[in-house]
Amino acid sequence: MNKTKSKKSVKSGEIRRAQQQLGETFRLSEERLRLVSEIGEIGFFDANLVAGTVIANPQCRRIWGVPKGKLTVSKVNELTHPDDREKVSVAFARAIDPKVRSDFAIENRIVRPDGQVRWIALRGSALFDIGGNSMGAGRFVGVVQDITERKRAEKALRESEERFQLAMLGANDGLWDWNLMTGEVYYSPRWKSMLGYADEELENSPNTWKSLLHPEDREAALARVQDFLEGRIGKYEVEFRLRHKDGQYVDILSRAFMARDARGKLVRLVGTHVDVTGRKQAEESLRSYAMLGSELPDEARSKVGARLEDVDRMIQDVSRRIRDIMAGLRPPVLDDFGLSAALRWHSDLFAKRTGISIDVRVAEPFPRPGLGQEMALFRIAQEALLNASKHAGAKEVAVSLGRTGDAILMTIADDGKGFDMNKLSTLRKESGWGLIIMREKAESLGGHLRIESSPGAGTVITVEIPEGP
Repeated sequence: MNKTKSKKSVKSGEIRRAQQQLGETFRLSEERLRLVSEIGEIGFFDANLVAGTVIANPQCRRIWGVPKGKLTVSKVNELTHPDDREKVSVAFARAIDPKVRSDFAIENRIVRPDGQVRWIALRGSALFDIGGNSMGAGRFVGVVQDITERKRAEKALRESEERFQLAMLGANDGLWDWNLMTGEVYYSPRWKSMLGYADEELENSPNTWKSLLHPEDREAALARVQDFLEGRIGKYEVEFRLRHKDGQYVDILSRAFMARDARGKLVRLVGTHVDVTGRKQAEESLRSYAMLGSELPDEARSKVGARLEDVDRMIQDVSRRIRDIMAGLRPPVLDDFGLSAALRWHSDLFAKRTGISIDVRVAEPFPRPGLGQEMALFRIAQEALLNASKHAGAKEVAVSLGRTGDAILMTIADDGKGFDMNKLSTLRKESGWGLIIMREKAESLGGHLRIESSPGAGTVITVEIPEGP
């Protein structure tokens, strides 16, 4: 009898110890989970889809902006940004469908109760029983992270890359980027169009450049690259000829710089191509004139030489002015990237030239309108900026571009001196035809232009043009 009691007592003790160990293991597991959640700023939630209730840890509540109070499924759904609700709803429906059971992983915006918009990453799973139905009352468990800062960094990177591309387009240079680790090369569309090719017609490979080199320039050009890579020269700047699609050769000025990793190891060469064919032809013409002049008497040769130098400077100045005018009238960026990119490009250049602060805002996404609409709106923006600088004495200008119904809406607002709208007809006579030209461009496409201004309160120009081919 005593032996039986002793055995039961031992067994009970073992059970208690096992329960204690299990409890301790569970406690430690929860503690680790809490630490991971806090350190990684990860929120955990468990939603009862039948009861409509949600249990969430403090990190999750902090991310959602709901630190206290009862959480419900409907309340959490209301946090989703209106523009993202459809995609979240579709993904969630697929995740809880027993026939689909797709993974739930999505990035979307939420609007916190205080009105703050944040980006979050959601990952979750529906719990199913063996028969395929949702387990118990129907549960969905998951994790959430605030990725707002990452999204901001990505946006800043995109804008930086866009500004760089616009600068390259404005300079009319071709870009190349050679990854020395992988051997891959990137040639920009302008690099290829300089030689008469569409982007898809030339392979992004080092052999592309080598195969297009003029036979007489190939050895020297390749040696120059090698000298730069091996440190024998400190600057890469070389001229060579590349074969155009039509068989002729284009004179190219190539410049490059080295890109190194954090340890100082050379990993890339990044450079530009400039078409200098026109300059080379002008130099050849000048050499021809110089040879003719060498046959003249000393006094005449001296006068001719000085005159040729003046002509050379004039040719370069006129060429530069013509390029600037052509780019302003119809910049390549407008054809290649559309109105929103062209407005940013022109505004950047105008701001640098005048010192005016220009803020361009585009309601994205902004699908490209017809070519006529793009050109008219671009010219109106040019004229409005010119007026803001020349007549209004503005220091800041805000340009906004968006859509309203079936029409394109653009607004240019400045903080200049403004004017009396009752004297608009007199103002036209004094400041030229700028306002008339803008209005006529809008009306020629079935749109209209509205001007609002008063002395000391700046000017707002609003143009609305219907969508069209």
